[in-house]
Amino acid sequence: MIEVTLAKQSSDAPGVSGKKGFGSIDHRAVWGLGLLAFSAVSHADLTDFAGQFSSQLEEISAIGSQNTFNSLDPQCAGGVSVNCDSGTFQVYANVRDLVHTANELSGSGPTAHSLGIDFESLGFALRWTAAEETSAQESMASDFVTDQFGQLAGRLTALRRASRGTSIASNDWKLPPILSFSDGRRSYSVPVLSFSGSEQSASEPLFTPTSAIALTSYGWGNQEATELEDAFDFTANNLSVGFDYRLSPTLFTGLIIGFSQTDIEFDSTRSIADGGIESEGVALTGYVLFYKNDFFFSSSLGFQSMDFDMTRRIIYPSLNLDASQVNETALSSTDAQVITSSASVGYSWQKGKWSIEPSVYLQYVDIEISAFDEDGSANGFDFRFNQQNIYSLEATASVKAQYAWSNSFGVVLPFVSADFHSEQKNDSRTISAEFLGVSSGNSSTAFQVATDAPDANYYTVSLGANAVVRGSRQKAADSASSGGVQVYFTYQVVLQLENYNENTLTTGLRYEF
Repeated sequence: MIEVTLAKQSSDAPGVSGKKGFGSIDHRAVWGLGLLAFSAVSHADLTDFAGQFSSQLEEISAIGSQNTFNSLDPQCAGGVSVNCDSGTFQVYANVRDLVHTANELSGSGPTAHSLGIDFESLGFALRWTAAEETSAQESMASDFVTDQFGQLAGRLTALRRASRGTSIASNDWKLPPILSFSDGRRSYSVPVLSFSGSEQSASEPLFTPTSAIALTSYGWGNQEATELEDAFDFTANNLSVGFDYRLSPTLFTGLIIGFSQTDIEFDSTRSIADGGIESEGVALTGYVLFYKNDFFFSSSLGFQSMDFDMTRRIIYPSLNLDASQVNETALSSTDAQVITSSASVGYSWQKGKWSIEPSVYLQYVDIEISAFDEDGSANGFDFRFNQQNIYSLEATASVKAQYAWSNSFGVVLPFVSADFHSEQKNDSRTISAEFLGVSSGNSSTAFQVATDAPDANYYTVSLGANAVVRGSRQKAADSASSGGVQVYFTYQVVLQLENYNENTLTTGLRYEF
């Protein structure tokens, strides 16, 4: 009689999300394994343990490893040869260790190169080799795009608030002339720092045609481990500079150049992964803004380019002298090209110094991550990854409440906003990769690593303020004002994203020419 032994699985093991399904025991699968053992077949198969592993990712890795073994065994079982070079043999030896471990656990088949570990540890070894860390590249590209959209939205809001029209007005207190910002319903007053020329009526607009902007943001957060993706912490730094130009009293156009630097560090204490990803990116976004009375519309078109440098660790033990323990590092570099577009429409309802602005947005994103090879592992753990394409179409409903506070140094507009986001297009996707030593485009040896489906709905809440801290200067009665300075501050938190947390601080400066 051949005995089947399966090590007890722990729901508290790192990398196990607690979800059932793939992590639960299928009694029919257990009976199948028992029948397999009693039938005394020549050897077991990693896929015979389907339904028994702790996560879906371990299941996927088991399939890829077994298929690779089946493909290489005919030419590599006898060692290095004309049909199996040293690099290919190293890949074969790695997957052979895993298959022989499965043989030992089931009590059937060759076991000379078994790692001598229990079933739970076999699952962990499979996860170490799955290369699911690559899915974090999408998160980095998406965060860069989201930050660019967020900075653009804040820029357009400030532009509408500060550029409704300006005029010089006298006052009964014999103070220096003041600069009034008027939208037809109310006026904000800011002291004019210099003035030459006659005074104008408070209703006559003096338009500032050009302004420059600079925005910087810092983001931080983390992702919890799931069945398919790893836990990590991240930080992101972004800088944007640009110009806008008034084409008419109600129409603006502008251009923003953005730069990003993002670091992801995988947390091996919360999932089976170690290493990290560093990225740098540059973005170019053009936009137009139209407003008429209380109605406004904007649209944008952008291009982003990003570079990724990834470090992926592969670590698992062996209790067998004929199968070495693994402690390897795989390195890789690749790039991504991104196209973005957006459109928004909204209305500003005003009551005294208060304003409420409901609006809707539509944002489209097309991300293409180039195919790439890993390098750095001398023992056959490097992968070749196929090109990845990610598409997103997100609809957003937003409401913003704002208050105008005039004082001796300027006008401050504190605000709070809440946005509801609904993803319309981006589904779970599959990252296809093969061991570099056997890469031939043969789908039978590919690891088809699935990713988590994005959350269909989530929220963002923002607190901040726009402030006019320096009034524009009019050099002559019939000339446009210039020299005005605005500053911005925003804190945003993302809510209701499953397994993901993100916070962003943004500050900015606008100067009127």
